[in-house]
Amino acid sequence: MLVMGTAFAEEAALVPDHALRITLVPSFGYQIQEWEWEGGVSSEKVMLASVGIGLEYGPADWINFQLFWIQGYNVYSEIADGDYGSMTDLFLGVKIGLWGESALIQSEKIRFSFAPGIKVPLGGFNTVDQADTVREPDQHLWGSALRLYIDYVINPLFFVNVYLEGIYYPKQWTYNPAYKTHLVNHLVDITPEIEVHFRYPLQNKNIALKAGLSASFFIAPIMNSNDDDATSQYRFCGGAYFGAEFGPSFDLMVSYLFPVAGKNTEPVHLASLVARYTIGKK
Repeated sequence: MLVMGTAFAEEAALVPDHALRITLVPSFGYQIQEWEWEGGVSSEKVMLASVGIGLEYGPADWINFQLFWIQGYNVYSEIADGDYGSMTDLFLGVKIGLWGESALIQSEKIRFSFAPGIKVPLGGFNTVDQADTVREPDQHLWGSALRLYIDYVINPLFFVNVYLEGIYYPKQWTYNPAYKTHLVNHLVDITPEIEVHFRYPLQNKNIALKAGLSASFFIAPIMNSNDDDATSQYRFCGGAYFGAEFGPSFDLMVSYLFPVAGKNTEPVHLASLVARYTIGKK
């Protein structure tokens, strides 16, 4: 049901006061291996191209309003044994900085932020009969989310980021055929992630090189308690990115996410181009 998300969550730092950051993420995914799936194995072949967007606005230095639709809309897909869903779900949240350079509590070494929000279901097929032939890129359920971000600044060149997302789904009706029943009790999704980031300013002070590595784990302990045939989902993957900042307002990165192990998810390798432009940043 689920394919990979983007390679990197985001650091604990916030968008500055009265600035708007726009993120555009075109992605290409492909599958070259099989994982265990309920009743068999995952699809033999998956190829997809998608485009996502993120909007972050800072009414103050310590608070941001967030809208994330990353992977977003599926503009092309090819799957060997069925159909692929058209879009991922939407995240709406408010990110609050407690510790950091511009947070409520001043700190140069540690940044800590949290973001409560809601997950809004989008897309999905509308008949349970398609359950055996469809692969969806997201859960397509209403949920309440909490994201935690912790950065530890080692020196001006390196920092380590720890990210944790938890999403709670109340029991609800859905048309996502992957659950095989309209009444779904999915409960929770949990995603911990650790990232190492490197930033090196060039002699031209307006340009800085960026690179990083990540390891993440996703688990849904209960796919649907109303379905005796459903058990759980999990996925472990690694990621890497490389890019550059061009002045204070624009940065461009290439990221690659690769699956390591999993169950009841598609083992899709995902390559993304991440372009971020900040309006109003001083």
